[in-house]
Amino acid sequence: MNGSNLAEMTPNKQYRFLPHRLLFSVSDSTDYSSFQQGVTARRLGAIAIALFVLYVANVLARIIPFRVALASWKLEFSASLIDAAPIALLGLILVHLAAYIDPGSPFLRQRKQQCSRMATAAVLGFLLLIPLNVYAVWTGVGNLQAARSNVEADAGRRIVKFRQIVSSATTPEDLQQRLASIGVPELKPSALRLPLPRLKQLLLENLDQAQGKLEAKKTGAGDVLREGLWSLVQSVLKLVIASLVLALAFAAGAQGRDSDISLLESWQRGWHNRFRRGALRPSNPLVAHEDYLRQLSVGDDAP
Repeated sequence: MNGSNLAEMTPNKQYRFLPHRLLFSVSDSTDYSSFQQGVTARRLGAIAIALFVLYVANVLARIIPFRVALASWKLEFSASLIDAAPIALLGLILVHLAAYIDPGSPFLRQRKQQCSRMATAAVLGFLLLIPLNVYAVWTGVGNLQAARSNVEADAGRRIVKFRQIVSSATTPEDLQQRLASIGVPELKPSALRLPLPRLKQLLLENLDQAQGKLEAKKTGAGDVLREGLWSLVQSVLKLVIASLVLALAFAAGAQGRDSDISLLESWQRGWHNRFRRGALRPSNPLVAHEDYLRQLSVGDDAP
């Protein structure tokens, strides 16, 4: 193809042979890139909202019906918040990422600010879970031990009462009547035909056997209770550690209304400044006092 034929081509035919990148100006390419960033950011924001809804649904599914008075419900409530927390944390990350991708969007910027304030509440909530778990375990163990002590005390009183009735009975019929008053099943007719001393001996032997079984059961129950308590302490310790870690994680995404740094960065700066002040403070207060007096004496000698 020669130059004359190329000149005679229509404009549309000439553009076919030009590189594709030359068909768009730099401004058009920038606008298209900004448009794609905005679309991606809005999609990430929508996914974040879906994750927040999923988090709430998972928590509600585990704590309904509400039984606030039960220690087991309190532990389940804490576990549900902690187990599903990575879902909410991922949603918070996506909100920050969406605002970073499209910083010019006022809608995403406002949503980031709202989620940052919600993250501050989440930090406080996870920190409050620590004393809540400790209190729930404390009350649960106390109630369990109190119930166990009541059962054992009631059984001991029944045994003492049974022994007193057997010892004080004057006839088999009198023994039968007194045992019925405390809820003991009726004796067999063959037992009632036995002489009273023999009947008392048999009843006391059975009572001794029952008391021995009760003592053995109390010992075994104590071992089971200690194992259960240790397992419960381990579970609560895991919840406490997870609460601290999640509180720090959400603090990294939490931000105040008038603050340009995250809550975690604010804590770090506070700890760093306090550490520096502690390192610069003299360990012996007398040293600082002597330095001050020395400075005063130098000042007095100066003309």
